Amino acid sequence: MDAGNKAIVKRIAQNIVDDTDDLNIINGISNQLGGNDSGAQILNPVLNEMNIHYAVLDVDYYDKSREYVVFNPDDIKISNKQDIKLFNKQNKNNEITENLGEIAKDKLVVKADNPVEAVKKLYNGNLQYAIQDSYTLSDISEKEADYFRKTATWEDVADIEKSNNAIKDLGNGYYADEYIDRDDNNPHSANQSILKNHDTEQPTLSQQYKNLLKQVQDPAKNNQQAEKQLKQVRQDISNQTQSELKTFADNNPTNKQPKIEKNAPTI
Repeated sequence: MDAGNKAIVKRIAQNIVDDTDDLNIINGISNQLGGNDSGAQILNPVLNEMNIHYAVLDVDYYDKSREYVVFNPDDIKISNKQDIKLFNKQNKNNEITENLGEIAKDKLVVKADNPVEAVKKLYNGNLQYAIQDSYTLSDISEKEADYFRKTATWEDVADIEKSNNAIKDLGNGYYADEYIDRDDNNPHSANQSILKNHDTEQPTLSQQYKNLLKQVQDPAKNNQQAEKQLKQVRQDISNQTQSELKTFADNNPTNKQPKIEKNAPTI
């Protein structure tokens, strides 16, 4: 190259390397090559040889998401959206399970069908105390405080709790309050049950079943006692399932039973 071309190359290189972000560097090269398709046609083969197919924008978003730029559309593969939703739901359930045990150590946790029912249980059915606690009546005039004491409902308390991010929906019907300490004397407390299920020294029936099944399948061990225990755990799981189904049926009497056709064959 002659001196003029060398000077142009140096200026181009300086303009590119001034950027510290990978994506900006590649955009800079593309722009110097003419931009649009002309830059992509030259860059893509080179990037493929270097096994570089995308860049990540170096920005931290509030929701922890990342922005990716794929250089060649053919490199994009779209997964089944339903599978992605299921994967995200499973991850969320795992997070709930992990957090539930930690929260149950300090905060009162109850099981409820909705936030209003949860608030009732968290305050053990004491509406006046719930109003006093949620509305912070000490910060307003006595006239206003008296008005709220007489007119506020459980729905109002639940709305206040939710607006202050006090009531936490932990998933699977579990709720806790940010400001209410754990109280094992509350008849609605689910803490002991949660902590027991998260205690490795007291494994759940499901964990017991898996452990015993693994032991039974090991030919090197004497499995007679394990088989007996496995049979008992199976029965315990069956009993627990039937009990839960009965409780659900009792609590949901309006659920319709499936219709049975008169002439349907029996199995």
